[in-house]
Amino acid sequence: MQPNTLEVLKARYFLKDKEGNICEDWDGLCKRTANRAAEGVIGKHPQLDPDALAMAKKFRDMQFNREFLANSPVYFNIGTKHEMGSACFILPVGDSIREIYAAVRNGAIIEKFGGGIGMGFGTLRPENAMTS
Repeated sequence: MQPNTLEVLKARYFLKDKEGNICEDWDGLCKRTANRAAEGVIGKHPQLDPDALAMAKKFRDMQFNREFLANSPVYFNIGTKHEMGSACFILPVGDSIREIYAAVRNGAIIEKFGGGIGMGFGTLRPENAMTS
């Protein structure tokens, strides 16, 4: 692995403890995400299911060998308390101040965990429409 790649992984992707010390390496990151993916597909105890073990191992190996890499939110979040693995979201924007600010709030939370957002403004009233 290139030194710059390792520095980015250390800074952004490897899990850290409460003091900010790195507590996993590339293999650990690959195992964490692969095992959690197997849980999501098979159930809460993939270690008891030979198919889940095989799937987790294959996913781990593909990542470790860099034959397949997931999106950043998978590496930031999967196997942590956040669990958001999706990268792209479309948020509807309702036609009231409360709904508009709710969409902004939800977008901020998504972006905090590495996702990107688009906003759907199709439900807003047309130009020059009466308001309360």
